[in-house]
Amino acid sequence: MGPEYEILVIMVIYFIQDHLDQHWARRVVHDSSLSGAEYMSAILDGHPRPCLDLFRMEQAVFKALVKEFRDEGWLKDTNNVFVEEQVGIFLLIVGHNARNRVCQDRFQHSGETISRYFRKVLKACLKLSERIIQPPDFSQTPDQILNSSRFYPAFKDCIGALDGTLVHAIIDRDNQVPYRG
Repeated sequence: MGPEYEILVIMVIYFIQDHLDQHWARRVVHDSSLSGAEYMSAILDGHPRPCLDLFRMEQAVFKALVKEFRDEGWLKDTNNVFVEEQVGIFLLIVGHNARNRVCQDRFQHSGETISRYFRKVLKACLKLSERIIQPPDFSQTPDQILNSSRFYPAFKDCIGALDGTLVHAIIDRDNQVPYRG
């Protein structure tokens, strides 16, 4: 094997290395000029319309929700993602059916990070819902019906559910009395 062969081998190795460098070099995927935190700051401190359009709530309501989550300890700032951004990710997904990849681009985080904070905010919302959502009291007839000459005659002798949850059942005649309203 002569010097020509060695030069040929060196050239082939060089071209292979050059090709691999071009295709395998790590490049930053999320390279937007605004980070997720900067984006949220622009939305929450800027004109009120984008907050309403993107997150379906006014800036003051958004900030109050974030404060509630922080005060209760349900969400905490991390090294990479503040609570405002966590809630923004959640509301963008829920309010617009936004996909994970859309949020990756908008907030400049990985898909795993977007999913993690979506789940955390969802759990915080469930905890909040346990505290603020209360079932209505069905033991008494509402005043709007009792005091209405239009509605009360129609509902006066009603037996059964008025909220649409009626369970159809056939009970023999001897056992019907305990099950009547």
